[in-house]
Amino acid sequence: MIDWLITIWLASALIFVVGEGLLAWQNGEAAIWDADDQWGSGAAYFILMILSPLVITYAVYVGGCHWPWVAWRSLTGRPVWLDESEDSVLVRLVKRRKKYDSSLRGVNINNWPQASFWGLPEDLIFDITKKHSTLIADGLSAQQIWLRIEAHRAYHSPGNIPPSPSLADYIKYRLEIEHPEYTAFGDELLQQQIKDCQAMIDHKTGEPWLVPAEALRKKLSQGEVEQLCSEAPKNMTINYREMQELKFRLSEGDEVWSYILPPTEGIALVRGGRSIASAVTTWSCA
Repeated sequence: MIDWLITIWLASALIFVVGEGLLAWQNGEAAIWDADDQWGSGAAYFILMILSPLVITYAVYVGGCHWPWVAWRSLTGRPVWLDESEDSVLVRLVKRRKKYDSSLRGVNINNWPQASFWGLPEDLIFDITKKHSTLIADGLSAQQIWLRIEAHRAYHSPGNIPPSPSLADYIKYRLEIEHPEYTAFGDELLQQQIKDCQAMIDHKTGEPWLVPAEALRKKLSQGEVEQLCSEAPKNMTINYREMQELKFRLSEGDEVWSYILPPTEGIALVRGGRSIASAVTTWSCA
């Protein structure tokens, strides 16, 4: 009887440790352990280990099929966090940096408004990784890709592109210019961050929604496009990040058109007579 109880406890403890690890990987930070409160979190971990048969029973009762599904998705390389919005990956990346960055200790990142993540090193990493993937899909050469991205990033601060850089090389070079403190956290962290960004981008890449040709209304001049990217008319509510992405992809021969497709109006980037990207400018509830 005692042997069976010990076996059940060991099995429960193992499931608890593995499950907690998967949950920490899923969320981008430890679920129980807190470096700012090692005694308290250590005691909590110890108690939960001792009570692991009850913890596992309760988790199965409450979670049902959810947690086995989360574990299965994680083990098969398709974690459920990939199903969230692209902006959510920034939360995950900052949580991972928290393990290396003493300035984030004790900070509840979950309470940050989304705009707080814009301009952070993680925003740079995701932005460059996404632009790199987009330009590869657009058929640009490696040299064209780096020159295009550098022209965009040089707005913040100019530099000299390393010769024949990899994606990681280029991101590290831009971090040294724009966020030099980040390089102290090491290459391992940077590689993990890029890997998560690429996983999110690959997961979201599919057949994009395209504006139908019949919805296009007016071809915009370069001056009108520049105005929309800098200052929107009073009757428009523009997502500037979408507009900047659209402008970034603009190549020779491309056209920018307005479109009307109720309940939205917006701007479409047209290449070869076909919409390849769009930005909503007006929503109508009518």
